[in-house]
Amino acid sequence: GISLSTQAAVNLRLKNNAKAQWITNVLATGGVSAQPEGGLWSIEAFTMQMKRNKQNITLYKTNNIGKNLEKEVSDLTMEKDASELSDYIQVTGISIPNLEQKRTLFNRSHLFSTSQLWGLGKDREIKAQVHYLNDRTTSEASSRYTYYLPEENKIVLDDQKALEHLHQLSAELTVEANRSTSYLKNILKTNLQWRNVDVNTSGTLPNMQQAEVPVYKIGNTFNLIKRFGKQTVAFYSRNNWQLRPQSLDVQRGIRYQQKTREQAFFTQESANYGMNFKHLTLSMNGGGTAMIRDLNSYLHGLPDSPGIPANGWATRYANLYAIPKLEYKYRRMDGTLELPVHYYHYTFAHKLSKENDWTSAPSLRIRWNVTPHLRISVRGQATSKAMDLHSLYNGLILTDYRTLSSGIEEYTTTSGQSLSGALNFKQPIWGLFANAMVMRSWNSASFLQSQQFTGDYIMKYYTKSPHKGNTWTALGTVSGNIECLKGMAGVTFLYRKTNRSMLSEGKLTDYSTESYNLTGRLNGRIGQFANWQYILDYGQNNLHINHQPPHRLSRWQHTFSIFAAPFNRLSTQLSGEYYHNEVGEHQYKNMLLLDGKISYSLGKHIELSATLSNLFNHRTYGYSLYAETSVVKHERKLRGREFLISFYLKK
Repeated sequence: GISLSTQAAVNLRLKNNAKAQWITNVLATGGVSAQPEGGLWSIEAFTMQMKRNKQNITLYKTNNIGKNLEKEVSDLTMEKDASELSDYIQVTGISIPNLEQKRTLFNRSHLFSTSQLWGLGKDREIKAQVHYLNDRTTSEASSRYTYYLPEENKIVLDDQKALEHLHQLSAELTVEANRSTSYLKNILKTNLQWRNVDVNTSGTLPNMQQAEVPVYKIGNTFNLIKRFGKQTVAFYSRNNWQLRPQSLDVQRGIRYQQKTREQAFFTQESANYGMNFKHLTLSMNGGGTAMIRDLNSYLHGLPDSPGIPANGWATRYANLYAIPKLEYKYRRMDGTLELPVHYYHYTFAHKLSKENDWTSAPSLRIRWNVTPHLRISVRGQATSKAMDLHSLYNGLILTDYRTLSSGIEEYTTTSGQSLSGALNFKQPIWGLFANAMVMRSWNSASFLQSQQFTGDYIMKYYTKSPHKGNTWTALGTVSGNIECLKGMAGVTFLYRKTNRSMLSEGKLTDYSTESYNLTGRLNGRIGQFANWQYILDYGQNNLHINHQPPHRLSRWQHTFSIFAAPFNRLSTQLSGEYYHNEVGEHQYKNMLLLDGKISYSLGKHIELSATLSNLFNHRTYGYSLYAETSVVKHERKLRGREFLISFYLKK
């Protein structure tokens, strides 16, 4: 989205003849496409006016060339934390890893956005923002799901055509006052979404799905910081309300329907006090949170239902917490100790008993600056997470046309520990930078994730069975200057292995997922008119299930680009991506995508450009990935060859 502020990264002073004038930029694009067949358009109009005590920015964007405008308003959604509700109905299009959305998004989008700022003296301002988005997207994909079961594998074929409509209205009002001894900021915001998804599925289980998944949010955040010499007191308050009245209709010879209605009110009030000494900083953050949550759902029309078709749950909790923090710094050493303590009081409408619980999550970090160029740090932490309210229900919920889920009907928590070490090296004179991190983490829970095939449906539920899991994570990066290329080279490595357990078809199944990723980057310049970049990326994923033979998938990706400006007003760009994906045992999909662009400037205010993308007109992209104890092979429709001409006007 767009945002105005009197706080600028660079202090600009407008000339007198530029003040109070409207500044306008327009980028208009038109062209043709092979898939989808027909015309293409993209228009981006931007206007701005800057006055002494008033500012305005307004824009309008529309396109059908694969630009995702939903991200433009993502900053106005509510803060995502433990209070955020999640959709139970999961009917959406299939996302594609590695590929940019401009290659996979079939859209028709419109966005209007305006922001107005009023200055009230030297230290106060009011800002108002409004965004409206209208978005229509389509997708097509063929999928093959293979479930590795204890006795016999199960295969499901799924060919989908999806149509999704989204209307989103977001608004925000901010009041801010910044003085030498105090700071105040209050933000009132709302985000209203109306999303409808229609999916036509053929394959093993032909059906039609119609999902309505609106989300309504409104919230207010208040911050106040007051300074008393070297002491600082901060107050924080947040209140959020959410509502998700959603439904799913499925036609499979018969019609059955899932309705869910979940709403919640969340409040948080806290204060922070800090004191500074010579080598020591003491602070205390304390406060409380509370939440009121109601979930009602009903599954109608499903024959031979394997469980209770309805849910009616009301949960209330209050949380008091204190987070003392000690920071110590002496010469080249510094450390941070945190000792958070939480008290929870839960009440449940479905039973008379109440729950009272204490949790803590102490952490210690020690950092040693060995030299001005080398730093070593270690960190240890123990965590205890509160009840996951999203999983608190016992009746059935149909999440999509073939998945039934059931939650937990009693209070439970999870706990974990982690230990990590990190190294950071930098030598700017040589242009050399390196860092590495290794972490080991453990977790334990009282309920085990479970799955069971019942006829055409897969049941996902929880079984009371204490279990443990663990994870290894390692990552590292090295980069440095290459003088002969007038550029840089770098290597990044990421490794992750997770050991878990689940109950599959009534049998305990231990499994582990393991992933490697190695990326090399190289760039440079050719004379004074061109620069280039090459990226090589290798990834491998392994799945080990009990005593079964290991499963492995690998992929290679080559990415290159070259930009040249041989003349003052002329520039060209060529870029490409080559994919070598393993979609099955010793089965590979190869694809080369090439794009080109040429731009010519007619002066300070006008620029023309022509773009050709997906030169070889590839229409599908194939890949496979692991999901718990299954593998999914996808074949997804891509945007075909496209030719665009753009006109840019700056006034």
